Amino acid sequence: MRIVLVNWARIWEGASQGGGVNQYVQSLAIELIKRGHDVVSLCGGTIHSPPTSPKSTDPEAQLVRHHDWMGIKVFEVLNSPVLAPSLAQFERPMDEVSSPVLERTVSKFFDALRPAAVHWNSLEGFSVGCVAAAAAAGARNVFSLHNYHPLCPQVYLLQGHRRVCTNFDSGHACVGCVNAVPVAQERAKLQHKFVAEHPDVAQAARRLAKAQLRETLAALPRAARAAWRLARLSL
Repeated sequence: MRIVLVNWARIWEGASQGGGVNQYVQSLAIELIKRGHDVVSLCGGTIHSPPTSPKSTDPEAQLVRHHDWMGIKVFEVLNSPVLAPSLAQFERPMDEVSSPVLERTVSKFFDALRPAAVHWNSLEGFSVGCVAAAAAAGARNVFSLHNYHPLCPQVYLLQGHRRVCTNFDSGHACVGCVNAVPVAQERAKLQHKFVAEHPDVAQAARRLAKAQLRETLAALPRAARAAWRLARLSL
């Protein structure tokens, strides 16, 4: 049976990334392989490449395949519009309900793979619409509730990470629950990390920055372009 195990963290990292949930997924995958099943790991929400075109600010989400690990086929969503873990996405929880760009990417993946079952161990880095995409591809969805993420973007129903939440006040108490970093800032951090780990991409990013600068200068009046060049020479 072909089974897809979904979690935001990479399966080979175990508990070191994603804690007990990822350790559970890893152990389950290894046991399913021993029993002769075709096991696929799907993760996402933690890697973002910089734009490769001056016209785009957010690269299109796409599936990348890693080397197989312990007999498990490993795929990851690159440039997922939904970041992971959940606190990185805290500012924009509705994207975890519906993210059309992400759902199109995941839908193509499930359509090509045609799994018998998709086991969701977390929706962090994904959206509710991705679950519907799996069902549309003919898969049976199974969900293991390891924490309160489907109900609470803080994940553990703890106000400010310290106090048990007994009243969400119709969502009003959720707004100031934690000091969330803006999603755009979190995405920029991931892009910088990606560039640091992929020098070839860093070169492409520098070429893109130069191209964007040329476009900006070309759009300026001649006097403004001359003033900019003069200011640059005086530095």
